[in-house]
Amino acid sequence: MAKATGKLSTNTPSDDQGGAGDMAGPAAVSFLEEASRTAKEDLRDRYPLLASAFERLSKTVSSDFDGRFVIRISAKKDGFRRGGIEHSSTQDHDADKFTADQVEAILGEPLLHVELVAVS
Repeated sequence: MAKATGKLSTNTPSDDQGGAGDMAGPAAVSFLEEASRTAKEDLRDRYPLLASAFERLSKTVSSDFDGRFVIRISAKKDGFRRGGIEHSSTQDHDADKFTADQVEAILGEPLLHVELVAVS
């Protein structure tokens, strides 16, 4: 899995309508790392939306996949904030920049359409 480095996300609510943290830099423990080292049942208990997204992604990616993962986010309302970033139209974000808590909040937001995508 990808290795995340950089500044620890504060993961505190800000003025982004109850978002899941500060996106100043890559997450200290990205959701990819956390998911790879967490038992499947524990992941489903703690992050049910993220676990479901991983299950959908695993059906489209081979076990020897050597690319990277992105989070593709489309906002239904331009300028809407969640997970510490402003969303508009459709944008791909490097998956290492998000913690599991941030991804769970983004996946649960009805004003966003979110996909985990494998990119070669």
